[in-house]
Amino acid sequence: MLALLNDQPLLVLMATVALGAAVGTIPLGKIRLGASGALFVGLLVGAVLPDVGDRLALFQSFGLALFAYLIGLGAGKVFFRDLRRNLPLMLAAVVVVILTAFTVHPLAALLNMDLPTAIGVWTGSLTATPAMALANQLTGGQAPAVGYGLSYLVGVVGTIIAITLLAARPWSSSPRDPAPVTDGKLRFTAAAATSALAVREIPGVSEGLVRVVALRHGGVARIAGSADRIEPGDEVVLDGTEKNVDAAVQAFGRRTDADPARVMNPLQTSMVIVTARALADRRLGTLSLRERFGTDVARLRRHDVESLPTPQTELKVGDRVLIVTTAPRMEAVRDFFGNSTRGLSDLDWISLGTGMALGYLLGMVTIPLPGGASFALGPAAGCILVGLALGAIGRTGPTVWEPSTEIALTLRQFGLMLFLGVVGLAAGPAFIETVFTRVGGLAILMSAVLTALTAALLIAAARLLGQSVDRTFGALAGITGQPAILDYALSRSTDARVTEGYAQLFALIMVVKIATVPFML
Repeated sequence: MLALLNDQPLLVLMATVALGAAVGTIPLGKIRLGASGALFVGLLVGAVLPDVGDRLALFQSFGLALFAYLIGLGAGKVFFRDLRRNLPLMLAAVVVVILTAFTVHPLAALLNMDLPTAIGVWTGSLTATPAMALANQLTGGQAPAVGYGLSYLVGVVGTIIAITLLAARPWSSSPRDPAPVTDGKLRFTAAAATSALAVREIPGVSEGLVRVVALRHGGVARIAGSADRIEPGDEVVLDGTEKNVDAAVQAFGRRTDADPARVMNPLQTSMVIVTARALADRRLGTLSLRERFGTDVARLRRHDVESLPTPQTELKVGDRVLIVTTAPRMEAVRDFFGNSTRGLSDLDWISLGTGMALGYLLGMVTIPLPGGASFALGPAAGCILVGLALGAIGRTGPTVWEPSTEIALTLRQFGLMLFLGVVGLAAGPAFIETVFTRVGGLAILMSAVLTALTAALLIAAARLLGQSVDRTFGALAGITGQPAILDYALSRSTDARVTEGYAQLFALIMVVKIATVPFML
């Protein structure tokens, strides 16, 4: 049986992915391993089938590159838009990596561990596969790989524990890193005006916290605009969180128990899916919806989070928009946005193939280092850099670089599971052989120290710099460059700042870790 499985590496990989997915759903207290389950299952299977992992290296590279590319696409716009604001955190992460590198020599001396193995432990704690490969090349042996295999799991689990502890005791949000104007508890509320006030002067309207959906004046309801004025006796329908709506209503009147649908009649609402690719990357304010259809977009739902859109909000394929219009115009508006479930599954293979090919080419570029050594960025770093650039561009003529939300999430998870499954299969033999030896024990201890130090320094720096807890989750995943940690962070928070924090650090820190290795020898 084992001989048969050894001859079928793809069968073993798919079985590992399936079992890993099942293990990932098992609750361990408040923790679920998620995609990391594939890593743990892979370690066990790899120990039994030691020859399988090496024959799947291509799938490891492809899985990580696919994951990185899609992360880059999704975070590209925000990354470059907020680069100046995020530069302090990026520099702080660079300092943290360098400081942990400085501890390797004294820790190796204290634990009586040879330096190449200790460097491998450092690369494993930061899950820096390219850095480990360079250390192997410079030392001319496999000691760094052994240290890497022993510490990799500690780095992943240790950082996940750090995120869990941080989630249990978060700090309050800072004005330096405000939360997106989103809330999953938006609701329509009816109100009656007792004083005159311009819509634009209502508290929360200009900030995007409250939206005046409809205005009923003289018994006739219409879509409200920022230039409209509310008069005493008017009925108004507002959208927003209960707290924000209460503050808005106090400025001009009082809440009522009236049914918002009755106040809005004959206006109707309908949730529509954006599948028309011509609308991708277009700002709502440029669509002239009110002039063309007499309609408005009251809400936008993306990644299971609802928000109040503004004229500057850019649409993506897969967005759900809540439109407000009259019944005769509803069908035309639906056709305009696409509203096709089939359109959600349409993947532009030209954009995916072109983007990833460019990422692989960039990853092949060789960068010289002191002492005659050199390194290449590798497919993952190359793909996330290209993804960031193309995500910021959005579209080139008819080509929309970012796929629909559903496709992006599916492909991202697929790449992640492939990557972690192969990593576990490849590292399984070395892990089982050395984990219970003296070297294994010391490596695990050293890795725990390095992981804790990295997490503590980065969390302290993030708080000092006024970063949000959500961005810090992503930064912890980004400084390790570990997709499994990002997957876990996203299970703790769906805030967009998590993936932004990951994308900000992933490629930069990967380069820094590689470039640091020659100076450690």
